[in-house]
Amino acid sequence: MTTTHSDEGHDNVMTSTSVTLSEAQQNEIRQAVAQAESNTSGEIVPLIVPCAGDYEHVEIRFGAFLSMALTLLTLWWAPMIPLWGIAGVMAASYLLGRLVVRITPGLKHFLVGKATMNDTVSEKAFSLFIQQGLHYTRDATGILILVCLFEKRVEILADRGINEKVDHQQWQQAVDTIVDGLHQGTMVKSLCQAIESCGTLLAEHCPQREDDENELPDLIVH
Repeated sequence: MTTTHSDEGHDNVMTSTSVTLSEAQQNEIRQAVAQAESNTSGEIVPLIVPCAGDYEHVEIRFGAFLSMALTLLTLWWAPMIPLWGIAGVMAASYLLGRLVVRITPGLKHFLVGKATMNDTVSEKAFSLFIQQGLHYTRDATGILILVCLFEKRVEILADRGINEKVDHQQWQQAVDTIVDGLHQGTMVKSLCQAIESCGTLLAEHCPQREDDENELPDLIVH
């Protein structure tokens, strides 16, 4: 299998991580998949998720940092504060810190960091590839297109039947197309373009059989 992801060249952070595709948008993606698969025995599964991980450890660390900082500041400002007061400041500031990270995607995105997000998205993609049964296709030509909204990452996993015939750069071009759409607010259009590109690759290397059938869903939204 191959895997590739990207958000390089983009500095702005999405503030919305919810998947709110309309029925028309979902149908547009399904139609793009159906069209792409019409000339190939391969299978393309777009999968859109709000985030690849909850990154709770970032909330915990930021809460602990804020709790320590505000507690020290309180002791400096009011050294005679009773122990119950210190405990209250520690608990309140810890909870506040966690809440701030949770409701501020931009801050959370910054604190998580690119390396952690890359690893998390890759792990999520491999897990979903197996869960959705893409490794069970007849000719091992399943392609997963994972779109993670919070991370602004797109991961493409292709099974061995197609991956060994396609250059990595061709997958990367499809990934970059979707990432550009995420940042420009045209995700559906860009995803459909990438699906068309994947369909072209599949048709070239894995042409349709007479007894071909649709083995996997044409769209999954979590």
